[in-house]
Amino acid sequence: MTRKTGIYSILCCLLTVFIGCKQQKQVVYASVTPVENKADNELFADILKNEFQFETFSSKLNLSLSTGTKSLNSKANLRILRDQALQISIQPLFGVEMFRLQVDKDSLILVDRMNKRYVHESIAELKETYPVGFDFYTLQALLTNRIFVAGRPEPEEGDYRNFEYSQSSDLLYYLKGKDIVSDIDYSFSIDSKDKIAFSNISYSKKRYALQWAYTDFTRIQNGNQFFPTTMHVVAATPNRNLNVGIILADIVVDEPFRLVMSAPSNYNRVSLQEALDFIVKM
Repeated sequence: MTRKTGIYSILCCLLTVFIGCKQQKQVVYASVTPVENKADNELFADILKNEFQFETFSSKLNLSLSTGTKSLNSKANLRILRDQALQISIQPLFGVEMFRLQVDKDSLILVDRMNKRYVHESIAELKETYPVGFDFYTLQALLTNRIFVAGRPEPEEGDYRNFEYSQSSDLLYYLKGKDIVSDIDYSFSIDSKDKIAFSNISYSKKRYALQWAYTDFTRIQNGNQFFPTTMHVVAATPNRNLNVGIILADIVVDEPFRLVMSAPSNYNRVSLQEALDFIVKM
């Protein structure tokens, strides 16, 4: 695996353990209103103003994975402590956890309960091996429909200068940025309500791409915020495409909880590459 392809291998690892089925929901809006003409700094300020706000976030997930030749389904639970840690518990049958992914600002832990083994990698060491912009804040932003800026924990209004602005249609603004360290492009399509409709990460030289689409926005947090309850993720490589459907339900915001970053002491520790090799073959 090359240094430049690390983010895609990591994301494929994350996506491969995301597997599920669909459910009905009440959709509040699908944006079909043309976007307004705004100055670049005004648009970026409105995006930040209308971002989903939370201190803690939890949701049940129904997930589906397709590689073109194989389809898998499962349930899961997602929990996020904003700017601190997140955890995804994969529970294919009867609420029994088989995989657990834990990520914080410093480390990534993947627990494989089927085979009694785990991965524990430092984010700093992952960046040294795969210097391509992957970190906790990027993953948190993708999961919570928020914009991100490479190398920054939290975007600020002045970060509008990091993007080029255009309209991909009369319904969507298009913002494009670049991580100058890794040469990876990232972009966002923004609807008329200043919400993210698509997030994209790509490395064109190697034909790798990740698209994260958001639909079926519903009201939560006492009806004051919109959040997408359907996400569709496509991770594309020259040799393989992964398609992942994520359906969120029973979303709870700002309910206190703790996340403990740990793995069972009697499990065998393996490298991220060993875990990836196993998961891809599942």
